[in-house]
Amino acid sequence: MMELGQPLHAYDRKLVQGTIGVRRAQEGEKIVTLDGVERKLHAEDLVITDERGPIGLAGVMGGANTEIADAPGPGRTRPGRPPSTSRTPPPTW
Repeated sequence: MMELGQPLHAYDRKLVQGTIGVRRAQEGEKIVTLDGVERKLHAEDLVITDERGPIGLAGVMGGANTEIADAPGPGRTRPGRPPSTSRTPPPTW
C-alpha cells in the first residue's frame, strides 16, 4: 500500500450499501474481517464504512461482508490509478 500510494483492497459493489466512507471506529464496534475473525474495534481504529457500518479496517484488512467471491464483472470495484497519475512514480519515503 505504501509503495503504490493507494489501498489494495477491493469491495464487491453489489454487496456495499450506500456510499463508501472513512471514519474513526466507535468504541466496541465490531467487524468480521476476511480471515473470519470478529474484531472488537477501538476509537483509534480507522474504518471504511457503508450505510450499515464498518466494511473494512483501513490499511489492514477488508470485511467479510463485502468480499469479492468471484471474477471481476459488472458492479465490481477494483483499485486502479486514474490515467493522470498512472505514470507518477511511487513516493520515496
